[in-house]
Amino acid sequence: MIWGDGGTYGAWADLLDRWARREAVDPAAFPPLVREQFDGDTWARLTNRITTALNDRLIAWAGATSRGIASAKGEFAFGQALAQARTGLRTVRGFACSPALPEELRSQLVSMVENQVRQAQAQLEEQAQKLTRQGMDRRDAEQRLRAIRDNAFTAILAETASPAAAPQWQQPGITNTPRRRIIPG
Repeated sequence: MIWGDGGTYGAWADLLDRWARREAVDPAAFPPLVREQFDGDTWARLTNRITTALNDRLIAWAGATSRGIASAKGEFAFGQALAQARTGLRTVRGFACSPALPEELRSQLVSMVENQVRQAQAQLEEQAQKLTRQGMDRRDAEQRLRAIRDNAFTAILAETASPAAAPQWQQPGITNTPRRRIIPG
């Protein structure tokens, strides 16, 4: 069967392309995927596109997180960079757990994201533990490690995985939440 508008595959392809460009995408816009609607080759192409889009967003998240952490001046800014990184992870995880995805694929994608989260947290902690050997003051290195653990990426794993946690799948590190204001007393 041929659809003039591309049907479900075309809708997903368009939305995935927009998500890859970091455009805000409403999770409700994705039509439900039913494996049996597609022949084997088409299903393989579609799942490959979905997996690639998710992987690309994880790579973009890692890059944005690295840049944010590297440019942080002081522990407060470092903590902010970690908090923004968690927001980006929620966005990616929200996509992975979309109810429009079949359960088996959704489970695989959520697992992929969660493994990346655990690896990123472990790498950050390992890097912080090496700081004293690289010449950083021991107290400063311990403070950095404490900040990493207090703002752990893995904290999102305890949250309910749902697209509602990330109502608009947007660019990692960009949030719609207001900034904290510090008012001297």
